[in-house]
Amino acid sequence: MEINTEKMTNNELRKAALLILKGCEMNMDLTSYGEVGVNEHNGNVYLWVEDYPFTLLIPYGERNTVYALWTNTENGDEIETPVHGKNLDRLLKWCTALDREHNVD
Repeated sequence: MEINTEKMTNNELRKAALLILKGCEMNMDLTSYGEVGVNEHNGNVYLWVEDYPFTLLIPYGERNTVYALWTNTENGDEIETPVHGKNLDRLLKWCTALDREHNVD
């Protein structure tokens, strides 16, 4: 996983650390291809790993709340849910249900 810290503020670095910690707490494999960064358009700090059907993020206006973001690969629609109290298995089931509901292959 790549982490490009060159343009991150201290607050964005703190959020990146929280996302990595949350991924570790959920037993995500963070050694796979992915990245931690800041979305230039909306300021969200994110952790994306290609092995998972969701992205972890902390929105620009939030301080500590981690969300999982599912993206419809066919039309780009996005749905997010707070991660608090959810484990990896529950998030994977959430993504599978969204794939079925939105007919994503």
